[in-house]
Amino acid sequence: MTLERMQEMLKDAIKDGQERPQAMKQTNILNAEYAAGRCMAILDMIESLYGLDAFVSTYEAIRDQMDAFTKRAQAIYTR
Repeated sequence: MTLERMQEMLKDAIKDGQERPQAMKQTNILNAEYAAGRCMAILDMIESLYGLDAFVSTYEAIRDQMDAFTKRAQAIYTR
């Protein structure tokens, strides 16, 4: 699998994890948690196949979105 394909998979995961105003709060929280997990799994594959430099540069490109997912997902643990 190419690095470009994995980066496309990351874009899909991020798109799927976007907050949906019509969805319940809990659904949006779980979608964020799932999307963050998908992203981390793909990032892990990138590191394994292409090395730490590819991992870091790819993570830096999605850092803001990962932070947003993490912040949204934390709501489930801070009731």
